[in-house]
Amino acid sequence: MRDTARKAIALTADILGHFRGYRFPNYFTGRDRLRVLLFGIEPDLRRFIRRNARRGMTVLDIGGNVGLICRIFATTVGSQGRVLSFEP
Repeated sequence: MRDTARKAIALTADILGHFRGYRFPNYFTGRDRLRVLLFGIEPDLRRFIRRNARRGMTVLDIGGNVGLICRIFATTVGSQGRVLSFEP
């Protein structure tokens, strides 16, 4: 029963994520995926980005991992800006 519930949560999160434009990393559990959908990605960092990044800026994402934060930066700086993301 638990495995079925876990699979259902993961599938539901994948479907909802698809409509929001997310592609989750394979190592995210169903719970991780739902947490991102319900609460967003790094809410404190998102607030910081909204307050400090502007359209047209060039920003660096050091330790970019799979690019979740990079996408937030890209949306914020727009097509006139640049996002340079590195995973050491």
